[in-house]
Amino acid sequence: MWLAFALALTVWFVRAAARDLSNFRPVSNDEVELIEVSYTLATQAKLASPMFAGFFDAEDHHLWTLPVQHVLDAIAFKAFGAGVLQARWVSVVAALVTLWCAGWLALRWYGLGAALVAETLLVFWHSNLTAGATGLPLLDVSRVARYDVLAVAFGWLALLAMAYSRSLAAGALAGLAALSQFFGVAALPVLMLGGGLRRRVVGACIVGVPWLVYVGVHAADLAGQLTVYGQRGAFLQPTFYVANVLGEPNRYLDALTPLVPTNLLLLFGLVPSMVWLLWRTRSRRRYADRLLAIYLLSALALLTVADQTKTPLYAILFVPGLCLVLAAAWSALARFGIWWWAATAVLLVLMVNDGLSAYATDRAEAAEVTPYSDIGRQIEAALPADGVVLGPERWWWPVHDRPYISLRGLWFQWASSAGQTTFAELASRTRVNRVIVNNNVRDDIRAFPGPLQDQFWAFMDRCTALVQTIDDPTYFQIEIYRVTDQCR
Repeated sequence: MWLAFALALTVWFVRAAARDLSNFRPVSNDEVELIEVSYTLATQAKLASPMFAGFFDAEDHHLWTLPVQHVLDAIAFKAFGAGVLQARWVSVVAALVTLWCAGWLALRWYGLGAALVAETLLVFWHSNLTAGATGLPLLDVSRVARYDVLAVAFGWLALLAMAYSRSLAAGALAGLAALSQFFGVAALPVLMLGGGLRRRVVGACIVGVPWLVYVGVHAADLAGQLTVYGQRGAFLQPTFYVANVLGEPNRYLDALTPLVPTNLLLLFGLVPSMVWLLWRTRSRRRYADRLLAIYLLSALALLTVADQTKTPLYAILFVPGLCLVLAAAWSALARFGIWWWAATAVLLVLMVNDGLSAYATDRAEAAEVTPYSDIGRQIEAALPADGVVLGPERWWWPVHDRPYISLRGLWFQWASSAGQTTFAELASRTRVNRVIVNNNVRDDIRAFPGPLQDQFWAFMDRCTALVQTIDDPTYFQIEIYRVTDQCR
């Protein structure tokens, strides 16, 4: 029964996640920045970002994002061709791995009822815990080419390996989680549980040491490139941790909207469910409970203490575990008999109905979005046959066959020079021919110092002439400027 249910749920989820995947959600700056590194790895066999050329040798070694997504994307590009669709399919597969791992462990540890409820929650619970576009956490992270869901998938694969006493594999998988996204480090404390620690450490070292050696060789460039994160890594300042702890509740405010009764009931049920799980860990025989509790507590501690942004998206780290704990605690109350299961059925029907509404909204919005490639073709048509383009990362892929430099890359270079070099000087070194300005550019420049903002807009006023404007309901206003001869 479980297998048939899991397969049916998989088919449902894949159909929903794959719908218009190359266009929806709208392709973001972050995604294309990551895809560019993956594409360079696939085509040039080096982990580099030519789009950020000049920023601490990023064109030779890109160091400020972790490598696992780039490696998996590059494999997908080699096997199926390169593009947004292929990169996003990596996320869809990772979401399915998470679903199957959580479902199988729920079945093995807590029984059939817990497995069915856990998987239903993971696919249909409109919890809004990650404040995503649909409020369905697993769907939201599966439809973008980012590393968050990879860290979750490898973390759950590590738990699966631990459950079957595969020590070497558990260590390697936890290491891959840690090399996917910073919060993947939460999988490492689980390795301390039980025997076989030495083999688990070896497994983690097999995947972790090569990366540590690589960044160690380029330590000076790593320190420079990490300035892209600003004060997010101020680990030597005590106030950093105090502010992080005090700000943690802000991460979960969106989970209280919409105020759907089933959602609130499930959210409030998390506290007694976690208490139930921790109570069960008193017994050394309850290895599964201890694995799950350590993973969830280490994840909570990591995000509370180390994450300054309080980004709701990072709560995806908890979501599969919370669904499993809720389902396990709920099914433990089965001794109340048929009335309890009737109440459970009613709650699940209401929850699934709410989830189906969110899926329907997502489906309707997907039909209305402007195809990414359509805008890309309009941008490409407005560019000359040759010459360097400056612009946001978002539009690199449609014109990736020509030299394309990130404006943020130049802004980072300006910041690293402490303002000793003007933006106009940096731009002239690139031999820029066209400049693309969109909402990303207008918003991102505000994060930089006032003198840089003044220099950038002065350059645009003095040295460029508008060539074309593209107004689009999905991607908003995009302006393409020609750099005048006297400013090259």
